[in-house]
Amino acid sequence: MAKEASIRAAGARHDGLGEAVIAADELLVRTLHPVLSHFHIGIDVFRALRVLATSSGLTVGELGREIGANPPATTRSVDRLVSAGHAYRRADEADRRRVLVMITDRGLDLFRDVLAEIEDRVRDSKALA
Repeated sequence: MAKEASIRAAGARHDGLGEAVIAADELLVRTLHPVLSHFHIGIDVFRALRVLATSSGLTVGELGREIGANPPATTRSVDRLVSAGHAYRRADEADRRRVLVMITDRGLDLFRDVLAEIEDRVRDSKALA
């Protein structure tokens, strides 16, 4: 309780952006993590699905920059997606030396299912408030 008051007092000295970030983090912990656990995926895999769902293919390096993950973590996420049939790798038609990661229909369905569950939980939490 004293810690929360201290955080709020610190936020009062600023424009409220800090409190917004803290609220977003709390929402992430309360909502996103349980949903991802239910679907048996981690945050990096979810972020990769989110980015791939709106792209026409990215290299592992480009994907890593988009999701804020280092190259080994991005490679592991892509490997998990490929193994589960949620993504695949293919040569870039414009430059055959480049390998692009593409989302599959199954991956897009998973992303949509996760997103729908997140939206339901947020909606339910607002209804209870």
